[in-house]
Amino acid sequence: MDENTNLEALSEKVSLRNILSYKRKLNLIEKVFIILACFGAFPGALLICRLIPDLADDAVRNLSLNIWIAYIIIWLLTAVVQMLTSFGLKQFSLTKGILATTIYSFFSEYVYVGASALVLLIIKNETFAWFYIALFSAAAYTLFLFVVRCVVCFLNKHQTKYMMIIGKKEDATEFVKKICKSGIKRYKIKYIFFEEDGAINQDFYARLKNCNTVILLNSVNAKLKEKLILHLDSALNKDVYVDSSYLDILITSGAERNVGNRLTLVQNYLTIDLIERGVKRITDILISLVAIIICIPIWLIVPILIKLTSKGPVFYRQIRFTKNLKEFRIFKFRSMYIDADPNKAALKGDDRITKVGKFLRASRIDEIPQLFNILKGDMSIVGPRALMHGDVDDRLKEMPEFRYRFNVKAGLTGLQQVRTNSGTPWNEKLKYDLYYISHHSLALDIKIIFLTIRTVLKSDTATGIDEDDSTLNEFLSKEGLVYSDHGNYLHIHQD
Repeated sequence: MDENTNLEALSEKVSLRNILSYKRKLNLIEKVFIILACFGAFPGALLICRLIPDLADDAVRNLSLNIWIAYIIIWLLTAVVQMLTSFGLKQFSLTKGILATTIYSFFSEYVYVGASALVLLIIKNETFAWFYIALFSAAAYTLFLFVVRCVVCFLNKHQTKYMMIIGKKEDATEFVKKICKSGIKRYKIKYIFFEEDGAINQDFYARLKNCNTVILLNSVNAKLKEKLILHLDSALNKDVYVDSSYLDILITSGAERNVGNRLTLVQNYLTIDLIERGVKRITDILISLVAIIICIPIWLIVPILIKLTSKGPVFYRQIRFTKNLKEFRIFKFRSMYIDADPNKAALKGDDRITKVGKFLRASRIDEIPQLFNILKGDMSIVGPRALMHGDVDDRLKEMPEFRYRFNVKAGLTGLQQVRTNSGTPWNEKLKYDLYYISHHSLALDIKIIFLTIRTVLKSDTATGIDEDDSTLNEFLSKEGLVYSDHGNYLHIHQD
């Protein structure tokens, strides 16, 4: 049976009971509730005002016919505009996140309802009362959708991911180890298909019905990847994750244009322009000043702990690289013994790290002195990690594209820092740095700062590199996983 026949047979065989992904269904549910919230927020605000004595009395009680007509017009107008902008900008939590959609919901509803006060100014002077109506409308809209979005994201996040991984054997082996070591119980790898010469085992098509998540690694042949993506996205209800390449990262930042009747993508510059750099610099100064003041207890306590537990200076200084490969001297709290080699990357359980240093590194407190580097202008709050000589020299020899991460200043935190750990390969870290530069915005910086807070609360992200040279079969056996080896694919028996 040829490949196309397999595709058709699978499409006919898969029914609703075989579709295990809830993400698209949850997305539809969220959209329904957005429509309900758009049309229910304004009446809800009027009801709240009526329930609170002496609040906006004249605006919600004993209303004349023309005021009721104005209210109905405002209600329909704000509901439709809010709905169209929410759907037009795709403000859905499963793609934008709860925080971003919640902030958008409140301010957009308040602005739309507040702007409609112009209608009332023509009919009746109720400007002050309208402040309360707009406030309660925004609060009702936001709170309702916040609850819905929390439930939707919770259900999606906690659905078991029965995963099928497709890629070249070496790449797939590395990826599987990462997934298993993450310890996330809802991740259950069912199949690992190895791509060879642009093809995969034909059993792939029959095995799909047992999975709800497909991971296409970057090592997959381009033509095969394109064919699989089109099929999985259009014919089956599966969650498809595509491992990105450097080209993918740059393409996703481009806007659509028609050139000679061809769909073209105008690429963003892989840098930050003069005006945005100025805004970013002002933001860096303000945030670093506030952070330095907030961290006064740390400035007092940490030096004492370092001095009591090991000999040597409190602060550690080292030459690092920032924008345009410019050298600068970075400041950190010392976390290693003074006789340790500072140019050697820390490994998991590294005995060069002091007892206090383990806590400082895990909590990221050792990096707080970099706030003074930010004030000085050597670094930014958000940007690629500041790297040492050895790392930069080696990477530039291995990956010529590595130099593009130095198009911006190094950062105290960054997308790469919150998404990866010490054991992540350099080529994967570079993807996060390039994505950040090509998609840079103040909103992205704020998002990364919030993600940093979440990352700091984790205890296993800054402990060092965990080396593992075992084969995939050896690793699976060591993990206690039962599997069947079919040559060019593995079936892991997980319920």
